[in-house]
Amino acid sequence: MPERSYVNDPNIRNEAALWRRIAPCHLVRDDNLGELRPTSAAFTNSSDGSPMSILIADIVQDTGRDPSDLLKPFPGYSLASITAGLARDQNQVVLRDTFGDDPTEPAHGYVAGHKTKAVKRALSRNATWIVPPKNTL
Repeated sequence: MPERSYVNDPNIRNEAALWRRIAPCHLVRDDNLGELRPTSAAFTNSSDGSPMSILIADIVQDTGRDPSDLLKPFPGYSLASITAGLARDQNQVVLRDTFGDDPTEPAHGYVAGHKTKAVKRALSRNATWIVPPKNTL
């Protein structure tokens, strides 16, 4: 993938919810919480080097969809939420997909930046469920 320059989108407020689809293999039981939570591996950049994909909740809702619509093509997945402010606090850049990587999804965006173990841990531990996992570990 060619090198790209990523710049924070000032139109995405720090309070904005960023949704991330979570594969069943990226769930762990958190005994302190007494529930499943996403693993830190669920908040990493793509294996091809592109940034972590997210869906901007406001845009999803503005297009007349709800969270369950986002999971229909992904059986068994759940949906977690972080805020843009949390990502930025971890020295990440939050932006819309202006590169056309997913032209079929108007809410597609990225959380770009180097994701150390501490960054991924902060994102995973502060994520909240929008659509919780259906299965138990």
